[in-house]
Order: sequence, then C-alpha cells, then structure tokens
Amino acid sequence: MDTEKDPRLENGDPSIDTSKSTSPCASEHEPTREKVIVSFADNDPLNPYDFSRTKKLYIVLTSMMMVMNSTIGSSLATGATRQTSEYFHVSDDELLVLPVSIYLVGYVVG
Repeated sequence: MDTEKDPRLENGDPSIDTSKSTSPCASEHEPTREKVIVSFADNDPLNPYDFSRTKKLYIVLTSMMMVMNSTIGSSLATGATRQTSEYFHVSDDELLVLPVSIYLVGYVVG
C-alpha cells in the first residue's frame, strides 16, 4: 500500500479529480487499514497475562460490583414505593414511578 501523498494534491492542482473523496460514506473510499496486533515485551507490567492472581481477581470482582451497582441502583426505589409515598405525601402513581424512570433515562443516555 502506497502511503506517499500526491504532490499535485498538496499544491492544489485543479486538474486532479477529487470528487471521489466527497462520498457521504467515508468508509467506501478509505483504503482498508492493516490490522494491528498488540504485543507486550517480556516481563511488561502492563501485560494482562503477567498480572498476579490477586490483581486479576480484583479486576473481576470490581467489574462485577460495578454491574451489580447499576442494577441494584435502578431497583432500590421500586421496593420503597410505599415508604416514598408516605414520606413525601405523594399518592399519584405516575409520580411514584418517576425516580426509577429518571434513573433509567440517565442510564440509557449515559
């Protein structure tokens, strides 16, 4: 694959047809990029295969807790609907669903 730029393009030569580069879909005319293989040097501390068992376990448990935090956070308000209505003196059912709805909208947008 030739990576050199055409000097006529850099000088603004009007004889060159550049209409192909104005496609609404940029990927149609982009050359296929070569795949990059990630590799690590020997004994590289950033290589996940060289992490200690404790560090791997920490990463897995932290990830699991983050996922559980989001699901528990969305369902906690649902279980306390009666207490919420008593505390805030709200009897309208649409307003009681509002905390969970706002949480889920923020979750989806985020």
